Amino acid sequence: MQFLGDIIDTVQNVFHLITGLIGVAAAFTGQSITFNRVFGVVYTLIGLLGLIPALYFPTYGTDSGRFLGLTHLSIADHILNIVLGVIALAIAFYADRAMRRPAAL
Repeated sequence: MQFLGDIIDTVQNVFHLITGLIGVAAAFTGQSITFNRVFGVVYTLIGLLGLIPALYFPTYGTDSGRFLGLTHLSIADHILNIVLGVIALAIAFYADRAMRRPAAL
């Protein structure tokens, strides 16, 4: 399937769905800071690892390959993952710092 010119497959859809469900669960259980830290690290690593061509395994014909043999990811996907990962980390560490600061009277 294509969306805005980008190939999106089942593995990507399932990964994003699971990430979203875990995020909602984290919000309701008070674990949003932990979720943002883990989400930030995972997405940033996926984005950075995606910039290494050796991690793409050809599947058929002239296909450019699947990232880690699982899913098609483009440079736009990797840039988006890096940006989202860094934003999630910044939110997690800012929120953690704000929660530790004593309330002003």
